[in-house]
Amino acid sequence: SPVDTGSLTSEQVLLVTKLARPPVGADLVPRPRLVNQLQPGIQRPLTLIAAPAGFGKTTLLSTWLERAPLRSAWVSLEQDDDDLTRFWSYMFTALERIHPGGGAAALALLQASTLSPPPPIEIVLTAWINGLATLPHEIALVLDDYHVITAPAIHRSVTYLVDHLPHQLHLVIATRADPPLPLARLRTHGHLTEIRAADLRFTSEETTAFLTRTLDLHLSDEDIAALEARTEGWIAGLRLAALSMRGRQDIPAFLKAFTGSQRYIIDYLTEEVLARQPETVQTFLLQTAILERLQGSLCEAVIGEHGGETNGQEMLEQLEQANLFLIPLDDERRWYRYHQLFAEALRHRLQRKHPTLVPELHRRASAWYEQQGLTHDAVYHALAATDFAQAAHLIEQAFNALVRRGEIATLQRWAAALPDELVRSNIELAVLQGWLLFVSGKHDAALRHLEDIERTFGINPVSDEPGEQETMPGGTESQAEIKGRIAAIRASIAVTQGDIPRTIALSRLALEHLPKENISRAYAAWYLGRAYWLSGDVKAASIALAEASHVSWEVDHLYVVFMVTHDLAHVQKLQGQLHLADQTYRQALQQAKERGGDLPAIGPAYVGRGNLEYEWNHLDTATSLLQEGIKLCERTGNGRAILQAHMTLAFIKQAQGDTSEASAIMQQVIQISERQHL
Repeated sequence: SPVDTGSLTSEQVLLVTKLARPPVGADLVPRPRLVNQLQPGIQRPLTLIAAPAGFGKTTLLSTWLERAPLRSAWVSLEQDDDDLTRFWSYMFTALERIHPGGGAAALALLQASTLSPPPPIEIVLTAWINGLATLPHEIALVLDDYHVITAPAIHRSVTYLVDHLPHQLHLVIATRADPPLPLARLRTHGHLTEIRAADLRFTSEETTAFLTRTLDLHLSDEDIAALEARTEGWIAGLRLAALSMRGRQDIPAFLKAFTGSQRYIIDYLTEEVLARQPETVQTFLLQTAILERLQGSLCEAVIGEHGGETNGQEMLEQLEQANLFLIPLDDERRWYRYHQLFAEALRHRLQRKHPTLVPELHRRASAWYEQQGLTHDAVYHALAATDFAQAAHLIEQAFNALVRRGEIATLQRWAAALPDELVRSNIELAVLQGWLLFVSGKHDAALRHLEDIERTFGINPVSDEPGEQETMPGGTESQAEIKGRIAAIRASIAVTQGDIPRTIALSRLALEHLPKENISRAYAAWYLGRAYWLSGDVKAASIALAEASHVSWEVDHLYVVFMVTHDLAHVQKLQGQLHLADQTYRQALQQAKERGGDLPAIGPAYVGRGNLEYEWNHLDTATSLLQEGIKLCERTGNGRAILQAHMTLAFIKQAQGDTSEASAIMQQVIQISERQHL
């Protein structure tokens, strides 16, 4: 496959090229003064490099990290990463790549919840930070192009990370604009290293070296001084000016006309650069400018018949050799991107010269990404092409995967980009919108929306008894399944509101109508068991939770499996069936081990078994199980299970006559309770 992807799970497909540190070119101008400014960052939590585009932020970081005495994890951010779950999925995956075990547990917790609100991001980060506190070496986590992030929840979570960083981890942010982080406080406490545009501007010596060594352009001292004065050390401006000067005889005259703002310079010089290229190169540059990343076969698919016999990979290599603002994204030279300002100028020219071609180019890109299984990019280009039918099709296909991963903000952003009439006329999108309203906390709006769906599509209200299973007119699902999905959303709202009778009725209806493979069944079955338990019907709760466990395993939803396991074993203990509860824990643990992988979610099962062994006076076995449970629960931030385990350990120490240790553990219990407000 021409696409290089990486993943931690079968459903979590992330682009490896976004996690690769851009390579340093052989023609790089050494900048030791800036590298020396970065060195103190190793001793401080945050390093911020803030400057407009084209000032060499990424190049500086790559150069520093190539020589720095610490490992680095790199994430190149894009607009699609403005989603709390997706953003942190990339962070955790980046750490996992350089330190196995450093991100998998946090990623599993982050993506654990689907139909119910996810755990607070602070809990996920606490579990992650606790794990990183044992790192044997220092790591720099680099977030490049952070200016694309606008979600307040992400900014708050990054602030939380900076405030609680273990000493082994250093955060480095490169951005065009200052992020909304507490920079003044960090600066006051000496926790911030800053490099600004004034630092990044080329000095006279660096300008001379850049023009002669890198661009092979030999100018007089006067011409270099004039160029430096007009560009003010702006690296992108220097490169553009140098490319435009090649072949010119009257350099002083050109430099005299070379004035204006960065925007003016970009527009003016790009015209100069493009005009000097062969027609085939101009066509390639303009039509591939719609792409955030470039790859040979992708470029060929976008250009189509307009490219003739153009070989995409050969053309990219040719452009790189010609220094036409092409930046490699991997060592194999398979993925590239245009310099951001150059790409903006190309897109501006494309829109002006061929406005009707732009949507078609985006459609071709969307089709290529869909074939490669890269849904985010496929949806982005479908929306850019205003091909809303194709975007809706892709969103429907991606729904379950994104819900499992918790990328709710992405679904919300996509749904908001679709025309209202399309959403209202498409049963799949309409139900998706109802679910998105629920997870956004807009319960009343969600209920009104579900009523609209029932009226629009002629569905009997879910409060009615199930009738005949008839096919939806013009639809792809049976009316029964649609009713099941609506019932599951209503049950989610009911359990959130504490309406036990309605939760029971709706959960039953959802289970009756939903097909075996639908992930909503896991939650509906769990809600039913919990509702019986809360209503005081322990026997019915035991039966329902046992069925919920079976259903959760069927749909392979491990998060719900262990939540159900905890509730079921607790109900069994209330019934005095301690050995049956132990069997419930053992079976769940055995099945989890057979599935393989790193499963920190099983921590509460160890705690539950440890409590039972304590009841049977098997104190050594209980201690071992509880300690293992605490270790796993710390990775998921399960404060209640940790608290319960410590209390039992205190009782064990007391029973063994070690009162001082029992007292010390109880002090820990108090501290945990106060810290987590339990």
